[in-house]
Amino acid sequence: MTSFFSDLLLTITERGRNLISGDADKAGTKDAFELATTLMSQKGEASGIALASELFDSFDQLDDDGRKAFFASLAEEFGVDLGAVTNAVVAFRKTPSQAAATALHEAAEPRRQELFRRLNHAPN
Repeated sequence: MTSFFSDLLLTITERGRNLISGDADKAGTKDAFELATTLMSQKGEASGIALASELFDSFDQLDDDGRKAFFASLAEEFGVDLGAVTNAVVAFRKTPSQAAATALHEAAEPRRQELFRRLNHAPN
């Protein structure tokens, strides 16, 4: 039964990869950071799985300097939105409540955390 679901997931991933990459991507590989940005903007499950898989493939091709640059980009570009955190703190101070605390918690979470959640959908 596990093999069936693994095969199904791989099929969905490949079809999604073909949909998002098309002929234009055959000329060259998208860089890992661009793939991460695209993954964060996708809503579809199949396309997200395909992008996550493609991101891992792209990451595997990076040398040590490329990996360091990728992680530096994640730290800089996928961090917390300081404006959103500031607004959430102001709202919490003005009206302390569970809803305001939840909003503050969500605002304080870096975008890369959601990226990692999405990457966890990739097969293997």
